[in-house]
Order: sequence, then structure tokens, then C-alpha cells
Amino acid sequence: SRRRHTRYISVTGVQTCALPILEKPMRRDHRRKVKVLFLTAAMVGLSVLGYRTFTTQGFADRQSALVQSFYKFRSEHLSTWRAGSCFQENSKLAPQIDYDKCTTISPLPNAPKVLLWGDSTAAHLYPGLHSVYADRITLTQITLGRCAPTLQGVSDECRALNQRVLDRVKQSPPDIIILAAACTATSTPHLPDTLQALKAMGVKKIILMGRPVEWVKFAPLVVARSIQADPLQRVRRRYRAMVKPEAATGNDLLRKTAQDLGVSYVSPYDVFCNEDGCLAVNGDSPEKLVTIDYYHLGSEGSRILAEALRLLETP
Repeated sequence: SRRRHTRYISVTGVQTCALPILEKPMRRDHRRKVKVLFLTAAMVGLSVLGYRTFTTQGFADRQSALVQSFYKFRSEHLSTWRAGSCFQENSKLAPQIDYDKCTTISPLPNAPKVLLWGDSTAAHLYPGLHSVYADRITLTQITLGRCAPTLQGVSDECRALNQRVLDRVKQSPPDIIILAAACTATSTPHLPDTLQALKAMGVKKIILMGRPVEWVKFAPLVVARSIQADPLQRVRRRYRAMVKPEAATGNDLLRKTAQDLGVSYVSPYDVFCNEDGCLAVNGDSPEKLVTIDYYHLGSEGSRILAEALRLLETP
């Protein structure tokens, strides 16, 4: 094609010019090692700059303020997850998670007691639960990074924390327990043991959460590029091709586990996705992003999912 021939002629021309201008002088120059190092560093720098430009489809500062706001979005999610106290990323810090200190007691005498238990995909539910239900529930948050709520197929630190939780539940069962984790192949088979143990302890309602909606690319970047490509700069809310299908997440197994054991099951895919695609942003600003990375929820997504749980509705 004409484009291919143009590229071939361009590359040939560069090579032809490079021989007399760069290669031959460097071969004769006793300082060629220094020049080689300099040129290598320059090539690396240009490569990094080129990659950065490619990933943002041009320099972000040249885009509109709206596009820039999504490109430059930085979430403050860790503070809303109560990181450092009721959510620990490092499993070595699991002993610092204190059941009583991580319990927000409702002033209402008959408020249901709710336990949120799991990994970071449980922690990202806390802001929504706190916002939607406020003081209408007594809420306990026990969340540890990469720690599924099981006693098998997890790290020693995770197992010790989960045993403490089970001991506390046995002593004083909450009314509702929400289990959420991005379970691995080693931990998923052991979830039924946890669910059966909780039922035997007298927990009235158990909610097993499915894995969150998983994006192929960084969700804020997907939205930014969509706005950038639209001449009218509209914020597209739902996407199809940019989300992994739910069948690839293992949610089918979690759903079956919940059905077999008679516990409630909630899939984030059912909440955020429909025939038009999956919800990435619920408004026209980065603050309304549903997903803030590849699968963790922002405050808006957390609120929507918390509302879908309908904790205060009687069966």
C-alpha cells in the first residue's frame, strides 16, 4: 500500500543519513563511549515520553478541563475504607484490627447488627453502608487485604484473624453478615465451611457478595478516552467491550454455593450492568466514578451497591 511504501522510504532515508552523520564519526572518535551512553540515555528518555504520550493519547494538558479531570483523577478511597485501623493492606498488621474499635454503634435500641467481613472488596463497601444506613445499623468492619473469610487456603495471618472473627460471632452473633472477597482458587472451595459455621451459630441473614465488575483497562482512563474521542465531549456512562464477562470471574460458582446453602447472593454485575453495558460513571464528574481502578468501587459505586443490598427490608 502507499502508506507501507512511505514508511519503507522514510526508514531507508533515516538509515542512509545515520551512516555518514552518526555511525562513521562515532567509529573514528575516541570519545565514542561517552556519545554512545548519551545517545542511549536519550533514546530511553524518548521511549518513556513516547509511551506516556501513547497511553494518554497525547499530552493530557492539551485536552479540555473535563478530559483532564478524568485523566488526573486520584482517589482518596483509603481514608473512606478506614485504612490503617479497620482495613489493613499488609497481612502482618492483621492483629491491629480490633473488633470493638471497628464497630460503630447505633443510638437506636433495636438497630440490626451488621458485620462486614472480607478483603479490600469488602472494605470498598464500607463508605456506601455508612452513607446509606448511617445510624440505623450497628456496623462492624473487619477487612484485610487478600484475605478471604475462610480458615483454609489463606495465609497464617488471615487465618488467625478469621478465627478471631468466628469466635466473636459465636459469642454474640450479628443479625446480618456480609461476606466479600476476590476469592482465589485455593480459598473459594472452603467458603461453604464458613457459611455453614455461621448458620450453625445462629446468624439470621448471610449475604455472599459476588466478585466485582472487572475492567480490562483502568476505568477512569476508559472514561477519559471516551470523552476525548467525542466531538461533543459527552460523558459516556456505560461500556460493554471494556469489561470482562462475568462468566470469567468465577461468580457462577459463588452463586451456586449460596443457593446450595440457602444464603443470599448479590452479584455486582447484576447491579451495575445491563444490556447497554456496565456503569463506569454515574454523572459528569470524576467524583461520580463507580469504579476507581480495575475493580474497586469509589464512593458513588459503593453507595449504589449498598442500596441494592436492602439491609433493612424484611423478607
